[in-house]
Amino acid sequence: MPTDAQILAAGTADAPLDYRVPNAQEILLKAVNANFDGSGAAGDFLPAVVIESDGGVVIARAIGQAVTAGDSAEVSFFPRVGSGSGSPATSFEPEVAYYETTGVASGSFPGNVFYNLSLRSTSSPGTFGLSSGFAQLLQSGAYRCFLDLDYGTTLTWTAGAFTEVDYGLAWSGGIFPAYTVGQPNNTLPVPADNLLTYTLELSGEFVVDATARNCRPYVRGPAVAPAPPDPTGYLVIWRTRPLDWIF
Repeated sequence: MPTDAQILAAGTADAPLDYRVPNAQEILLKAVNANFDGSGAAGDFLPAVVIESDGGVVIARAIGQAVTAGDSAEVSFFPRVGSGSGSPATSFEPEVAYYETTGVASGSFPGNVFYNLSLRSTSSPGTFGLSSGFAQLLQSGAYRCFLDLDYGTTLTWTAGAFTEVDYGLAWSGGIFPAYTVGQPNNTLPVPADNLLTYTLELSGEFVVDATARNCRPYVRGPAVAPAPPDPTGYLVIWRTRPLDWIF
């Protein structure tokens, strides 16, 4: 059964730093993070990640924002959140943030369990922040998100009064707040054998009508035996357009 794992390209090297996938291995790339040391750069530079086939042909390229010569940067790249084509002056730079779960904030099964977040990196600190374990959206507009919660083991649910497991983003004003249009959430029926996959994933989109809206992951479900470990999870959010582009 596939599992999430972090792969480290050991050491440092003059750009580009390569990682070659072993022939016997197959991976699904979810994110790339790299530290660029520009102290010896002769000029401004563009952080980038390039994906090549086993034949050496470029099949994908993501380019970040320009970094001034002499400066350094930690940059994250995510699938489905890439730069547009064209020159650096005209390419689209997405407003994106990458959060990781840090444990249970409150609740227990059966019922709602809420998970705290930490802000790992963002391209737009004026759009994304962190407030008491919540992801904070500092600009109104349309957003997309991808959530992954990996418990590391198959969960055995005792259905009881619950016939499904519901999960998604809970907001500081409630799980389904009035100030959002669209709600990133998903449901899974509890099967006859009471076993569910250990990984819960969803992608969705929503609109917020004001600034400083706070959200974090939640899972609502029946009792679990034994008690599940805290999931290794992450949440990627990006703003697709401002509110005045929509209404």
